[in-house]
Amino acid sequence: MLVLRLALMALTSVLLVLGVCESDDGREVSERRALDLAVVFAGDNPDDVPYTSDYFDCTIHIGHQPAAPASPFYDVPGKCFWDIQPQGKSWRVTFRESWFCRDWAATGAGFPPCDGISGFHEWEYFVDLEAGSVELLDDTGQFAPDM
Repeated sequence: MLVLRLALMALTSVLLVLGVCESDDGREVSERRALDLAVVFAGDNPDDVPYTSDYFDCTIHIGHQPAAPASPFYDVPGKCFWDIQPQGKSWRVTFRESWFCRDWAATGAGFPPCDGISGFHEWEYFVDLEAGSVELLDDTGQFAPDM
């Protein structure tokens, strides 16, 4: 048993020296690349999206749909959030935006109404960094201003 432990410790040391295990810096770089790919896929500019694990103030730009907002604003103030989770060698990136229904309450077929205090919409993406590809897995919530 002692020999097995020593062998595992030696193997772990070799892997760390060779850089086979991803460092925290390497993970952060991969996360940011996954986030940037998802942001571009969603039609946004990566420079406008902070790399943070907290909600941040965001401006939700009105999309090209003929629906009208509940207020005269053309941009809707909101709170946004990104979540980035490893999925093997790939990533699951989730984006959520929320807003006050008084600022945006347009309806769309198949979406629940925004008739409470706030509404939200969430998109979930699968990002394969090796292939450089992004796939929309799911979206849910109210009809968002930028849809």
